[in-house]
Amino acid sequence: VMTDPMKYYVAGDVALTAVFILIMLGKMVVYGFVPYVEKRRNWVDILINATTLTGCLFCIVAPGSVFWTATRILLFMRVWRIHYIFFADRGLLVQLQIMLDSARSFISVLTLMALLLSTFSSIGMVLFGKVKYTEGRDGFNTWAGFDTFFTGFFTLVRVATSDNWGGILNAASTSMP
Repeated sequence: VMTDPMKYYVAGDVALTAVFILIMLGKMVVYGFVPYVEKRRNWVDILINATTLTGCLFCIVAPGSVFWTATRILLFMRVWRIHYIFFADRGLLVQLQIMLDSARSFISVLTLMALLLSTFSSIGMVLFGKVKYTEGRDGFNTWAGFDTFFTGFFTLVRVATSDNWGGILNAASTSMP
């Protein structure tokens, strides 16, 4: 007899198993069955999927049986799959190392960008803080303007990402160009 939390666990397990099996079948279609099976690294996928599928079948047919418990213990192989993906493929390991090495530079660039936007938000509050917005008009509204520091900051983020920068430009101009 399965309890309600167990049903959710089984449903998640079946869904993940279906996704992994579809990925494996997709690889077999793309690479061909024989070339896929000839590579040793794909045997890990086949073994994990077979074990997981067996565990799901026992979980549905005979929950709580000895076979179900044994296959649940073997599902640690999913963790092995993640280990295998990262350490068997040197390309992924190198990309992970590059991402970790570049994190410090990325934080520096984000800090510089925040300082720049803070400065221009303060300038925008002085120059455009008194500009009134009209509801329904494109440009300044309750979410875009320079009446407060944070509204100005996020308005500049919108301009930097090209989110309605033309409307904000028209609303900030004193006369039509």
